[in-house]
Amino acid sequence: MGTMRRLAAATLLPVAGVLALGCGSSVATTEPTTTSAPATTVPSTTTTVVSTPTTVTTTTTPTAAAGSPCTSAQLSVTIGTGQGAAGTLILPLVFTNSGSALCTLQGFPGVSAVVADGVQLGQPARRDTSSSTPLVALEPGQTTQAVFTFGDPTISCRFPTMARGLRVYPPDQTAALFVSTTGVGQCPNSATSDFSIYPIGGSPGS
Repeated sequence: MGTMRRLAAATLLPVAGVLALGCGSSVATTEPTTTSAPATTVPSTTTTVVSTPTTVTTTTTPTAAAGSPCTSAQLSVTIGTGQGAAGTLILPLVFTNSGSALCTLQGFPGVSAVVADGVQLGQPARRDTSSSTPLVALEPGQTTQAVFTFGDPTISCRFPTMARGLRVYPPDQTAALFVSTTGVGQCPNSATSDFSIYPIGGSPGS
């Protein structure tokens, strides 16, 4: 009896092992699945260069009037309407461009009084430099003036020597123009001159 039980037990052990193996083979082995993260698309950066138009400002600088200096041959001189105040007489010397082209005048004319035969009376007019000296452009037929002043000769002496006219040199010219005048004179043997001349285009106080 004891022997039979041991045989039966010995017979059941291999069967149990086989069943154990069979049960073990029925279990599915799951390997871990690696999930890749979706690729991230990085937008490319594009640099756009915007050209800004360059603004160029042109400044026009005024220039001196075109034209050559007026010569004595291009000009004529007349006497304008005279005025007087406090013993001083004022005569405008009116310059006219009698030529056929534009020309310019700037500065002081030379002025002296003359008697018979063109003899100079006293000293030439002194320049009054308190006034500006503008550049004056004259088209043909246009005029400008320079102011000539002198003291009333009848106040300074009883018998002044009166001039027949004025000898006028345009600025930077050596050829003189002559204009007749009345009332201009000086005392005989006067050592000084009371003649004054203002620049072309200027006037007392300008």
